[in-house]
Amino acid sequence: SQNDMDYLHILDWRKAEALVEAGKTTTIAGMRVIPLDVAVAEGVLFFAPEPKSPHGCDVTPDGKYVVVGGKLDTHATVFDFEKMKALIAAGDFAGKDPYGVPILDFQKSIKGQVELGLGPLHTVFDDQGNAYTSMFVES
Repeated sequence: SQNDMDYLHILDWRKAEALVEAGKTTTIAGMRVIPLDVAVAEGVLFFAPEPKSPHGCDVTPDGKYVVVGGKLDTHATVFDFEKMKALIAAGDFAGKDPYGVPILDFQKSIKGQVELGLGPLHTVFDDQGNAYTSMFVES
């Protein structure tokens, strides 16, 4: 929690599946894994900054957004899948982490943020279009 942001990990599972099928894996403790350098080089893994100490990462029923709650933040952050996919397709990155993983720009990746109080955790959705977020610190 020393940093203002952590990272939402964005995986292209279709590309990951193709890498596994192509044998571009390493076996660790009996499990096949895609090495980090391969995931980066093949465009499988990307990061988007998210509020510190993330807990919940919940996809909206329509699959268009993901709502992230950070236990040490006061917002629920709504990430837009289409915006993130467009940034990745355009190669529009804010930088790279120390291991070379491309990082998306936070503001360009989100639909918005909702101020809820300290410690939003998980968000669930009803069939009327409402979202309900549990809170870690506040009631």
